[in-house]
Amino acid sequence: MTEPTAPTNHDSPPEMDTPPDVNNPAANTPTDVAGALSAASTGSGAAAVTGAVRPVKPTLDPFGLRALIISWCLWLLVSWSITLAIGATVHAVRWVVFSAVFGLMAVWPAIRLSQQLPGRFSGGLSGRCEDTAGGDRKSSGHVKCGVSTSSTRVLATMLDWVCLVLVFQVVVWPLMLVAHWSLEQTLWLDLAVVFWSLLSAVLVGLGRVLPMPGVRVGAMLLCMLLLVGEPAWMAMVGEGFDTAGIATGVGRSGWDWQMRISPLQALWELTTTVQPYDPSAWRPTILSTAAASGLGWLALWGMALWGRNEPQ
Repeated sequence: MTEPTAPTNHDSPPEMDTPPDVNNPAANTPTDVAGALSAASTGSGAAAVTGAVRPVKPTLDPFGLRALIISWCLWLLVSWSITLAIGATVHAVRWVVFSAVFGLMAVWPAIRLSQQLPGRFSGGLSGRCEDTAGGDRKSSGHVKCGVSTSSTRVLATMLDWVCLVLVFQVVVWPLMLVAHWSLEQTLWLDLAVVFWSLLSAVLVGLGRVLPMPGVRVGAMLLCMLLLVGEPAWMAMVGEGFDTAGIATGVGRSGWDWQMRISPLQALWELTTTVQPYDPSAWRPTILSTAAASGLGWLALWGMALWGRNEPQ
């Protein structure tokens, strides 16, 4: 005999999916995601929050670096073409060097200090970082985001400077053949450009590590003062300029003044074509600039590393 089967109720309505609960979003999510949301709302479960929100990974923006190098090459090429068109070869060599220094100490800082920094960084050296949801959370995972971003910005500034200076080497040493400079004169000219631009790079790095608008504006003003502040002051007080307006080191009152902050007078003297020329008078100034830039970079790296040990 066959067993009787249970009667089927054809009148019962078919089962329908449960409608989503608008007032409880956690009920509409999978178990693991709901657990993370619950932990985040109650303030518990730091591991769940850290796993749910990933810190922003800072980058060096290599495309920006490539564009910067190409623009720098075009800057030097156009500078050489313009100076050749308006003057003799000897004067063109001098103004190419001045144009390169202006690009290193004024144009490059203006570009980098006016750019939006990569990464959604909001807390300077404190290790604060915005998560993907737009909130500002401060946890062990996000502290790494802030510290890494500070170090990355210092490294990116140094990488910028190294690339720009390396391109300048391709320009300055062939100029030695055109201007008939001695090897010693070319070396000290090169070192003057390198160390003064390195001092400007310290200010650029400071404006990028502390990306507040006031710090950026102050860093840019210091870059301009480093380049033209001292000769501007000498022009206002009437010292150190002859009737043609060119720095000579001897003022109208007979007071001997040698620029120690701005590189303009040193570069004017070091690009002379009068031979033989002894560049020893500028060695102390160039070496003191090298020491100042080195100390500045040590302080900048210390600021970036200080964020790692800052009390939370």
